[in-house]
Amino acid sequence: MTEVKNKNKNTNDMRILAGLAAAIEAEFNTHLADNLPPEQNFRKSMMRRALNILRQNLANADSPEDKLALATGQSCAELATNLRKGEHKLPDSALLQRYLLEYVKAKLVITNPNFLAQQEARQK
Repeated sequence: MTEVKNKNKNTNDMRILAGLAAAIEAEFNTHLADNLPPEQNFRKSMMRRALNILRQNLANADSPEDKLALATGQSCAELATNLRKGEHKLPDSALLQRYLLEYVKAKLVITNPNFLAQQEARQK
């Protein structure tokens, strides 16, 4: 139950942050960017890029854990406990393996992209 409350809180937090970022971006584009002198073009470009990255990250805010939980219908802790017991709720073990592989890849993209690239190159 706590995880559901945390998920709802995180979703609300993301909506609030997305709204705040959109307001900042609108203010910047409407009132500030056009009034900057030409020598500030680089800074203006960097601000627009930063706001764009922020918007993209907020739009794709689901963590690898959230995606795995959504795919399997259970939290990572519940899944680990069930796997240790030899009980998993998915009808197809190949499907479970695919979800777990996607989870590991998503984590490696963040923590060690070079290792992921090496492993993917070996598999080709």
